[in-house]
Amino acid sequence: MDELPLLVGYNPEDAERLAAACGYTVCWVESTPPRWLPPRHGPRVLRQRQREAGVVELLRGEAPDVLAEPSE
Repeated sequence: MDELPLLVGYNPEDAERLAAACGYTVCWVESTPPRWLPPRHGPRVLRQRQREAGVVELLRGEAPDVLAEPSE
């Protein structure tokens, strides 16, 4: 099993793929949606916790897309 990098901020599908490539099983936890989000937002990994050997818990939620171009 490889060392797992920090997955916070990753797209959930990419995070799960990377965790599997490192030999980890992902346990997903869903966050409650925030009260307000800008128009450009998307799913992201918001928290990462190591559980028992070979299992990582990832919190999935919506976050602003900071790489998006500003709206006009």
